[in-house]
Amino acid sequence: EKDRYTALKRIVDYVPDFFGLIFCRTREETRQVAEKLVKDGYNADALHGDLSQAQRNHVMKKFREKSLQVLVATDVAARGLDVDDITHVIHYRLPDESERYTHRSGRTARAGKSGDAIVLVNTKEVRKIRDLERENGIRFVFDKLPDGCAICEKQIETMIGKMVQQDVNRKEIEQYLPAIYDALSGYSREELIQRFVSAEVSRFLEDYKDAGDISVSPKKVHDKPARPVRRSRYKTQRFFINVGRMDKLKEGAILRLVCDNAAISSDKVGNIDMKREFSFFEIEKSVAGKVLKSLKGASLDGRQVHVNYVDQTKEKTGIRKTKPKFRKKRSSPVKAAARQ
Repeated sequence: EKDRYTALKRIVDYVPDFFGLIFCRTREETRQVAEKLVKDGYNADALHGDLSQAQRNHVMKKFREKSLQVLVATDVAARGLDVDDITHVIHYRLPDESERYTHRSGRTARAGKSGDAIVLVNTKEVRKIRDLERENGIRFVFDKLPDGCAICEKQIETMIGKMVQQDVNRKEIEQYLPAIYDALSGYSREELIQRFVSAEVSRFLEDYKDAGDISVSPKKVHDKPARPVRRSRYKTQRFFINVGRMDKLKEGAILRLVCDNAAISSDKVGNIDMKREFSFFEIEKSVAGKVLKSLKGASLDGRQVHVNYVDQTKEKTGIRKTKPKFRKKRSSPVKAAARQ
């Protein structure tokens, strides 16, 4: 917990072209994190409820124009925020509601582009990650924070890559070259490279020269494996749907499709088993009929989906689809007489 801000800095430093959002839970924390980043030399600002509308517009204008590298925000202040090319969303602290996690993370990877959503958690917060996995049908990858050596290597590698790709306009610099050649004539090739690298990444070399590993032991993170979202076969109905990983979809997309169309909570959804061209998912039998009816003619990312029951008593290796069977209720004589 004491290294939370240090961890944030390491992530930002490890991505030289970082352009992202950092979400905090409170206004005060948002202010504090933004102020620390600015003090440490980052191009950052805060977006929270205490700002006037004019101040919010000014901050958002800078962020959209990429005059800001980092925007630290609260959930409320970031509503309606729609900015392209955001590379990272960092959850400085997890929100109280799982829907807010999805809302936050959706700020990156827009318009068919990729992005990363990173959560900073201490060992006591791992259970919250497990809850998010169950509720949203997703899986998190636990990873160690980059150490100082890895950060410096990444910065140097990026800097060298930009220099190699830099176009040289000799006409513009021709008049300055003789003086430069003369000033650098006393240095060898190796000395020039050393001085050049030291000058360009001096801040990182200074900040991380004695930086140790601040990641917790993997055993502490993985000591409690995620509980599988599995329910008894006798209490759930298995469904077939004609979309899979080939459609560039994840479990969360199917979960949202089912919950939004059928207006049911995510705890009614069991396992989601995605294949290459199709998938299976399980629903509590009490709402299975409602789900089947609500998904008739539904579409997902512009593609019409087809959903059917799977006969679990016959299912072995292939796909077996059956039409829903409803037992006709026998009417009582009194009710029958009333209808007549």
